[in-house]
Amino acid sequence: MLPKKYRLTVERFNQFPQKSQELGTIFFNLKIKNTNDQFPKFVFVVPKYLDRRSSTRHLTKRLVEELVREKIVNMKNPMNILIKPKKIILKTERQKANEELDSLLDKINSL
Repeated sequence: MLPKKYRLTVERFNQFPQKSQELGTIFFNLKIKNTNDQFPKFVFVVPKYLDRRSSTRHLTKRLVEELVREKIVNMKNPMNILIKPKKIILKTERQKANEELDSLLDKINSL
């Protein structure tokens, strides 16, 4: 689980008035909004249409959260980021998802 200072809710993400930038890959859709906070903040949304079972959605959310937690130390720019997986990430696909998320976070860092 992410430390509390890095977490954000969907409602709070939507309260920011500016338009979000969007990035996408095979595994993820990202929405990015600039902010004046000291830290980057993340919100994770795993839609119900991916799988009706909450256990698999929660597993995907935990895997993505863990990948972000490992990379958050290198993040410099304070921004709000919504991460939405496009498909359920199985443990066998974790390496590919990790590489994609790493490249997306590098792109975000360079913005």
